[in-house]
Formats: sequence, C-alpha cells, structure tokens
Amino acid sequence: MTSPKLLAILATALTLCSGCGGTPTRSEFVDKVVDDGSKELGSMTSSGISDGELKKILGDFAGCVYDEVKDNADDLDTVVNETDSDKVNTLIDQKAPACKESFTTALQDAVTGAAQAGG
Repeated sequence: MTSPKLLAILATALTLCSGCGGTPTRSEFVDKVVDDGSKELGSMTSSGISDGELKKILGDFAGCVYDEVKDNADDLDTVVNETDSDKVNTLIDQKAPACKESFTTALQDAVTGAAQAGG
C-alpha cells in the first residue's frame, strides 16, 4: 500500500518539471526532476535519507517514467508540462506503474534503513 505522503512526494517530483519548455531529452528531464525535487523534498533528509540517496531515488524514478512515455508524444507532453498532479499520477498509474512501485519501495526502504541505522 502506498501512503498518502509518498503519493504527494511522487506528484511533486514530476510536476516540478512542468513548464520546462519544449521536449527535454531524458538527461534534461532527469536532471530537472532531481534538481527541483531534491530542493522541494529536502525535508526527507530529516527522516535520515541522505541527499545523495534522495537524488538517486528521484533520478531512477524520473528516468523510468521518461522511458515508459517517451514514445508517445501526448504522454510525454503530459509528464513534462502538466501542472495538475492528479493527471500526472493517473498517467503514471496507467503507463508506468512499475516506476511508481519502485519509487515508493525505494523511499520506504531508505526511510526504514535510516531508522534502523539511527536506532
């Protein structure tokens, strides 16, 4: 089960790239999501997740989503330019569910690992 907090993080991670302008390459998309996402989600470090680990999780997620939608211009446009996180989440549920699952699992594992290391 995916927690509401993780769903909010997921939506934030992708909608941060909205308004990037044009169609980004995979590398540009991943870099933008990682850069903006790590700034926006920096509070996750209070859970014990390192900045580097958070950036890796965001990068893996963004790259996975990009790979799943890159061959459909409408889907790619939605992921890159849509500001409505519900629409982006719906698209991910339909086109990239494995990416979403990997993202939430990686975040949960990182938080659990950090808690175990600290306790």
